[in-house]
Amino acid sequence: MSGAQTTEQRTHVRNSRGRLFLFGIAIVAQVAWLVVLTLRLRDYSVWASLGLSLIALGIVLGMYGNSAQNASIKMPWFILMLALPILGVTLYLMVGLSGSTRAMRRRFQAIDE
Repeated sequence: MSGAQTTEQRTHVRNSRGRLFLFGIAIVAQVAWLVVLTLRLRDYSVWASLGLSLIALGIVLGMYGNSAQNASIKMPWFILMLALPILGVTLYLMVGLSGSTRAMRRRFQAIDE
């Protein structure tokens, strides 16, 4: 019986490492993007930033139309995605859409009822 728990714990650690790695890549990509914008793409930076912001805005509007989520859950995502589009969208796709958060939300809704 303890062997199954150890296997499960290893699986959780492996999943956590993957998410941490993806989060690290998102942070590096966001910083690299800001550096590239300031150094190399001065002429095109406005259009590139506008494009990324429009993508983030599209996701935000999609979230806004989803009435299944509470506004207190949506607002931090809105702020993060609009302030830092690359990092915000990556984090939302990693954490905000995961099945574990949906299951947890269903549990909380069942408790509230």
